[in-house]
Amino acid sequence: MAVQFTLFPNAGFSIGVGFSHNVADGRTFAHFMKSWASIHRCRGDLACLDNYLPSFDRGSVNDPLGLASLFMKDVERAFRGTNSPNISFNHLRVTYRIKRSQVELLKNWVKTKCIEVNGSSPIRVSTFVVTCAYIWVCLIKLHQIRTHRHPSLIDSDALSYFHFLADCRAYLKVPETYFGNCLMLRLTSAKKTELLGENGILVAATAIGREIMEFQKQPFKDAEESLPKTIEKNKTSFCFCRHRNSDYTT
Repeated sequence: MAVQFTLFPNAGFSIGVGFSHNVADGRTFAHFMKSWASIHRCRGDLACLDNYLPSFDRGSVNDPLGLASLFMKDVERAFRGTNSPNISFNHLRVTYRIKRSQVELLKNWVKTKCIEVNGSSPIRVSTFVVTCAYIWVCLIKLHQIRTHRHPSLIDSDALSYFHFLADCRAYLKVPETYFGNCLMLRLTSAKKTELLGENGILVAATAIGREIMEFQKQPFKDAEESLPKTIEKNKTSFCFCRHRNSDYTT
């Protein structure tokens, strides 16, 4: 973790933090920051933080399937023979903001289109689903522009993959204050030609929504195959998103 503290004379201060997801997920990081702030507010008196400090008890993780050892083997296999990760810094990071009003328009469009096309209500419509669907379609269109390939030249059966991280804390029954990474990779796919079509966002939203519902029903189904499968499909996927568990109920 890296911390940068910037003081603005007569105007306050700003704390910038970067951390590795190999160590902790977003919820752990948020709790760590709140704990840190609370300790300073209590002037070091930890008595006021009873049952609030981070828990490092790995034994509290409910892992009857022994997935931890399987995941570690998959990670080791993925990096075997590589001295260091293949990291390129010749990229530009951009953050886009989507307004609540725009998200609501996407939700309403997906609902209406689903009834028009399928004659039924969509499987699931949430902020996470429609936002990721929009990003997925935009990225695959951008890829087509960069490769100068006309949609008519794409194999009709060619698939595009979208993977995201699912919050498993509720299913692992760990304490709310657990410090660690409780995320699982989920993978879904759709035909490239359909994603590039008029109803591409609807196709993407349906695929992502269906995968989320499958996760909620059986969070650890085929879990032992999820990481190798995602690594295998990584070269043909377009996006990798993170989310909190609350995004599922938005």
